[in-house]
Amino acid sequence: MKPDCTILWAEDDPDDILFIEEAAQALKVSHLIVFVYNGKDVLHKLEVAEANKTLPQLIVLDYNMPIMTGAETISVLITKDHLKHIPIVLFSTGDLRKEKFNILQHAMIYKKPSDRDGFISMVREIMELCKA
Repeated sequence: MKPDCTILWAEDDPDDILFIEEAAQALKVSHLIVFVYNGKDVLHKLEVAEANKTLPQLIVLDYNMPIMTGAETISVLITKDHLKHIPIVLFSTGDLRKEKFNILQHAMIYKKPSDRDGFISMVREIMELCKA
């Protein structure tokens, strides 16, 4: 795990953002986590990062977001050659059976936890994916 990794994390639920931030703090994570609220924001942030040569080392997407879902965002990301090297994580509280096969070709799937300890465990695993 690279200590100064940047993670672009799309999450629309303020409570979940708080859980993620608390988990990162509890784990003493030194990564920079940039939060956005939907897939459209992810694409915009990546455009700016590309122009500034500051692309993240990991992209984390919530499945259920307004404007553009995590799966819709993945379908756009995979068409961008300059982004294909960035690992993608998708997490959700729901059942992704219908889309799981297509998603697994391009992203790792995590089930969103429902408690603090679960968030700490999930954030720890996701942070381990951050390599550069």
